[in-house]
Amino acid sequence: MSIRKKQVFFLAFLAGVLMFSPSCSKEWDWFGKEQETSSFEAYILSIHLPSSLYAGQPAVFSVTYAKPQPCYTRTGINTHLRGSEMDIEVMLKRDHDDACPDMLVEESAEFSVFFPYPGTFTLKYKGMEGPEILEIEVL
Repeated sequence: MSIRKKQVFFLAFLAGVLMFSPSCSKEWDWFGKEQETSSFEAYILSIHLPSSLYAGQPAVFSVTYAKPQPCYTRTGINTHLRGSEMDIEVMLKRDHDDACPDMLVEESAEFSVFFPYPGTFTLKYKGMEGPEILEIEVL
């Protein structure tokens, strides 16, 4: 094989490797494959409550949740009260499209909850093993 053919072969090989290798940033994303950037619900590892909860007064809860990678940011904590049931969701969104190590990262946050009347309330959230339920008494 002549030197000219070897150079052409090498350049073609190099172009193929660059086109089909995984990209590390959006600039090199040749085929438009974008990372998931929509919000999703994180796994809640634990919820800490005040020692006493009173109707008509705000209560501060603390939640510990798991992020799938350090590149995710909490976008909000959603609570949905329907009757005596409350759903709690910690929402995450990926910060950027750069490469990021796969490792669970635990973080904690506080949020306020207002219970309009006394009674037994059921808190529902997404745990690591599936749906979790916690019953609480509001005075």
